[in-house]
Amino acid sequence: MRVLLVRWRQYQVVLSVAGGRRPCMFCEALNTLLYTKQAGRIESLVCSYRIKTHKSTYIRPTNLLFHPRLSPHTPRMSDNNDQKPEEWDRVLEDEFYQPDEDAIAFFKKETGITDSLELKQHVIRVQKEAFSIFPYPCIRVFGFTWMKFAHLPAYELVLQLGRERKEPLFLDLGCCLGNDLRKLVQDGYPIQYVIASDLRQELWDLGHKLFRSTQETYPARFISGDVFDSSFLAVEPPMPTSSASDLPPVPDLSSINSLNALRGRVSAIYIGAFFHLFSEEKQHFIAKLLAGLLSPEPGSIIAGVQGGAAQKGFWKPTAGTTGFKMFCHSPESWSELWHDVFTEGKGGDGGIEVHGRLRKEIGGDDYFKTYPGNTDPYYVLEWYVVRK
Repeated sequence: MRVLLVRWRQYQVVLSVAGGRRPCMFCEALNTLLYTKQAGRIESLVCSYRIKTHKSTYIRPTNLLFHPRLSPHTPRMSDNNDQKPEEWDRVLEDEFYQPDEDAIAFFKKETGITDSLELKQHVIRVQKEAFSIFPYPCIRVFGFTWMKFAHLPAYELVLQLGRERKEPLFLDLGCCLGNDLRKLVQDGYPIQYVIASDLRQELWDLGHKLFRSTQETYPARFISGDVFDSSFLAVEPPMPTSSASDLPPVPDLSSINSLNALRGRVSAIYIGAFFHLFSEEKQHFIAKLLAGLLSPEPGSIIAGVQGGAAQKGFWKPTAGTTGFKMFCHSPESWSELWHDVFTEGKGGDGGIEVHGRLRKEIGGDDYFKTYPGNTDPYYVLEWYVVRK
């Protein structure tokens, strides 16, 4: 047994490593320490209990709010909240596994598991493993079984691009376990032109476990990265429609390590349950990032779904003690945002159409027991932006 003492200024973390291997959590420990110091969230680091991961042991301080294997961007889950809300510390409940018939058919075909009970047990096993590493509410409530993208009005338009356009690049940004992208491919989109991206490679790897595949058997391109890192994705102005007939060739996807290489070449982008994690200002910034990636060709499309409201502002459940809040756009304010992005604030329609609608989310007013006693239901905004 080899013991590593990781020090950074006055902070230290101890890792006990079996077999003398360098721990996979070495960089994670340093990352957590650096972020903790920069955020000024704690005065000191006091070791108190152990979390076992693989063959390493990470000693975590009780006053550190973050899960040791999460990025600094993900533990609090939202740019609108100072810390991870207490309401999200809920136990896993198998009763939340409620896929509809279309989802069951998709999972059976994708996994090769034809027995419904065996499929349920398999999904629950992977869900528990995923939640132990990434305690996201969407994983707790089996959101990865909902086929959100396939139920959007834009879905058939995206499939049409896959059938009719030459080199129709598709990007799933914030792909999580990859279910939406896989559904699109299963419905006929050419797999050689799909790209999945998320902050962490581990999510995509768990997707392989969920769908019983490997990179060799399912060769969709995955690129990990942080959208707020300009070396991964930088703001570029939307390409003018006049350039649609003179686009550069699509790069070799196996050779790229960031999304910057795709500027103006992506035919369709899907971004689900992502925007609402951030403030109004950062939502506008993310929209600018996506606009720079979108192809200027008519019919190119950005589609998504996230928390929404009849009037833009913060959604605050009426129950709970932590003051959790989520900034939500209305269909009208969302349309204004995209027109502003594509005109670069100069007015006009920017050569785009924006469509949006509100829908009450499933899970009841308490959203799968997340907010007991809540009387202000959670709505989602389903939308798409299309080049004219």
